[in-house]
Amino acid sequence: MATTNAYDAKLTEARENGFPELLAQKVAEIATRRLEPSTAPRTFTVIYTGMGEPIVHAAGCSHNVRDSLQGAHTTEDITGTLEDVGTQVYADMLDEGSMSPGDCLSYLIVKPCAR
Repeated sequence: MATTNAYDAKLTEARENGFPELLAQKVAEIATRRLEPSTAPRTFTVIYTGMGEPIVHAAGCSHNVRDSLQGAHTTEDITGTLEDVGTQVYADMLDEGSMSPGDCLSYLIVKPCAR
């Protein structure tokens, strides 16, 4: 399994860099999550600012409020993967053929909490 191999490699690297065992395990866990994002459905909050691209946060993120106060017209909670968020946000453009499904994520501002 790729996740285990990536985790083991990061754990070994953290140990070699002198991290205490519990901290090395946490470092390996975080690094592995960054290498292989989860495909499990999650809830995201999409903030439509009216200017620029929609902003995607993890639901419940404390920065939602800050970004919402900066000129947001509407917010929407979407449950699924990031790809689901992109296809739902840009459904009209996908239907008319002016955008391909692969382009959807590149037009979203995905904050670190949502990755």
